[in-house]
Amino acid sequence: MTMNPGKENQLMIARLLGMDEEEAAALLDVRVVVRAGAETYAVFAKELSEQLQRTVVLADDISEADVEIVVGIEPSGELGKVIYISLDDDGATFSETPMPIGDVPELHGLQIVLGACYAASYVLGRAISGLPSPSGDFRLSFAAIGADRALLEQSIVLTGTALAGAGAVGNGLLRGLRHLDVKGELTVVDPKTIGGGNANRCLFFEPGETGPKAEVLSNNAQASFAHLELKPFVGTFHEYVEREGRVRQVLVATDSRPVRRSIQNDLPLVVVDASTTGVNEIIVHSHEQPTEGACLACIYKHVLDEDAKARDIASGLGIEVSDVDPNGLIGNRVADLIVAAHPDLHKADLLGKAFDTLFKELCGEMALLTPSGEQALAPFAFVSNMAGAYLALELVRRTAGVATTNYMFLDPWRPPYPKLRSFRTRDSDCQFCGKRQTQLAFRAVWPDVFFD
Repeated sequence: MTMNPGKENQLMIARLLGMDEEEAAALLDVRVVVRAGAETYAVFAKELSEQLQRTVVLADDISEADVEIVVGIEPSGELGKVIYISLDDDGATFSETPMPIGDVPELHGLQIVLGACYAASYVLGRAISGLPSPSGDFRLSFAAIGADRALLEQSIVLTGTALAGAGAVGNGLLRGLRHLDVKGELTVVDPKTIGGGNANRCLFFEPGETGPKAEVLSNNAQASFAHLELKPFVGTFHEYVEREGRVRQVLVATDSRPVRRSIQNDLPLVVVDASTTGVNEIIVHSHEQPTEGACLACIYKHVLDEDAKARDIASGLGIEVSDVDPNGLIGNRVADLIVAAHPDLHKADLLGKAFDTLFKELCGEMALLTPSGEQALAPFAFVSNMAGAYLALELVRRTAGVATTNYMFLDPWRPPYPKLRSFRTRDSDCQFCGKRQTQLAFRAVWPDVFFD
């Protein structure tokens, strides 16, 4: 039932631009060739190619391409559409007009990942008409986002740390984290299996690969880490906390607001979080208890859209809203109800699957009972990977003690600037940190930490 990357992207483009699949497929029929100079330029080009390869076709030869991307090298002169990428010690510039080629800069691997994600945004915005990419040149400054090379070279030792969510943002986190000097253990926690919504953006997953996300991601990414052990846990974060007793730090990469609030209820001391909303928004949040700032439940408070999504899922699957558990998996009784509404499905394939995963898969196959499920489609690979890279960056900043802010809101199509970072205070109506019982619970779980 898993969609291939091309199908996933066609559906996304069709929904974004209000067209049918055939028109979307025509827009995506773009062949791109990436050419680069040596050293850092070549490394950047490789990362950019990996961000693009599940969205557009990468041509092996200039004669087969529609668009030429040049990184630190002169264009071939054979194509009319050329995108120029210039790199320097503080960032990257993207343009449709020629730029001088400077000395080869020495960039950190995470800087390259972030730069390549923004370059993918710029390239797609020019290769596919109608996407929300602004006109003109694009300048990414590493200083503006706090990605200083000296900071990124510091060592990180992970103990008592879990990654909640082994989907697209979780994949992106590990792709960024592999460039850092990170040691210790990281438990990868996810109850789901690979399904719809993964094909076009989880770069550690191969197209057609199946199995529990936590196990596949841990196994496939382990070779990228010499000193960090990835340990899979197939289950929810709450189940993992029940087994361990408590979890000091959680890196949050799930795709659900209710799940994030549930994670906060399990009382981690340190939270580092990144999320996406469609193709247009990335949120980064972090905090360490005790804090006067916002918690996950403040940032991701309950909104009416969640109720609408539950209704969409219920309507699409042919069940009642009360049968939909946003934090849970499909059980025996509900599987029977879904099969009754969708006779072409098999009960054995549904048991243990997440509601939203099945919803996305049926949406992709146009098998939903209502059309509103189109809203659940996945974003482009670069958006999720950009969020994962920012999650890695926030972990570095939080570990180094330089994270004086706790919130950042980004548009993946536009250049970031320093004032994007801010400090969010507690929400006065928060159902977590606004309760006195919360502090009592923290004291009980963490008696070795001072809570006034």
